[in-house]
Amino acid sequence: MRKIKEKVLVKCFGFNGNDEKYKEVMFRVLGGLYGRFSKSLLEAIKRKAKFLLIGSGGSEVNLDGVKIKEADYTFKYALDNFNNMFGGIPAFSGRNLKKIRKKLEKIAILDRKSRNTREEARYTVQLAKKMKVDKIILVSDPVHLPRCLWEVMKTMYEEQWLDGFSLLEAQPSHIPYKKFNIEINERPKEFK
Repeated sequence: MRKIKEKVLVKCFGFNGNDEKYKEVMFRVLGGLYGRFSKSLLEAIKRKAKFLLIGSGGSEVNLDGVKIKEADYTFKYALDNFNNMFGGIPAFSGRNLKKIRKKLEKIAILDRKSRNTREEARYTVQLAKKMKVDKIILVSDPVHLPRCLWEVMKTMYEEQWLDGFSLLEAQPSHIPYKKFNIEINERPKEFK
């Protein structure tokens, strides 16, 4: 019996590109522990994802005097540092890095409009519905991921896409944002 291929979307939630911990939270790879983007890429390769949605447009990063959106910065940083970041990772051992990089370039979708977690969740659901995906894998750090899942499920409920609940999977990155006073700056509206 032939296995049916799933159409998978991996969602990498953004992190403020101006934060001093940005590169660590997004890209760090240490002894099998992965930051948000690194974990997202690993999941995308492992699951043969059709889409890797990179957030967010919430912050702009000053790059050589030019302000660019966080999603663009994340993607550019990943491509510019691809071999150094992923060359020594055991999960990529024996794999063709050029093919993986080309796959990333092919499947990446940059979210340049969302300004916060709520908007990222809404865009993720809209894109998943439009692309008719079979699986949505959410990736963020362990502190942020429950909120991401809640926001995506809330959006599915609001848009009456209840079948979408069964498509969801949450995969925590391993590098949390190390801030002991966690503040939510955008208060989610309650269910009505």
